[in-house]
Amino acid sequence: RYVPRFLATVHIVKNPGNYKVRIGTRISDILADIGGLTEAPAKIIMGGPMCGTSIDSVDVPIVKGTNGILFLSGKEVNIDQEMGRLAENHLMYNMTVELLVRKFKGLNSVLKEVK
Repeated sequence: RYVPRFLATVHIVKNPGNYKVRIGTRISDILADIGGLTEAPAKIIMGGPMCGTSIDSVDVPIVKGTNGILFLSGKEVNIDQEMGRLAENHLMYNMTVELLVRKFKGLNSVLKEVK
């Protein structure tokens, strides 16, 4: 089943950010689309910021519970700090989406009143 998911990528990714990807898309394909990595990762963490799992390969698909991927170099593998950054990025994204939704609901109600 291919359902869009928003995926946060951080650290040694050339273009870190939030990406809308489909469930079933391989991480290697996503990396190719967003410019790849700046260096070979020492550790890859797949999943959310609180319960991510270490994976050995980027040839695995995005699954329903995947909402972030950490690509860590060997220089600074501080899991607590990196998970905190990923959580912060995810919260900022969710907050931005919520603010936009509220803004558009307000505009929509004004437009309905004008009719």
